[in-house]
Amino acid sequence: MNTPSAHIRVGIYPLDPRLAFFRLEVTDSQRVDLLALFAEQVEQAVSAYTSQTKVTLTSDGGTFIIAFLNDKAPVTKEELQRHMDTLADEHNSSASR
Repeated sequence: MNTPSAHIRVGIYPLDPRLAFFRLEVTDSQRVDLLALFAEQVEQAVSAYTSQTKVTLTSDGGTFIIAFLNDKAPVTKEELQRHMDTLADEHNSSASR
């Protein structure tokens, strides 16, 4: 069975939703050449929830970290994870073609 290469891990810090910011770890273990494109798609997707994102690349170049405050539209961690899982599935499908 093929394991998906692209993955988005959603974190929320601190746990108090009134003060929280989201932290997304965007990786693509098999198609590193598409990682920047994938991170850009994720940033566009979260623009519905925030007015500003902070994007950084880890020093090894393998993960984009996208952080944002939830200041435009309310979303729970679980809802955001489902949205990001769908986006990762779409990315994996298009990358395998």
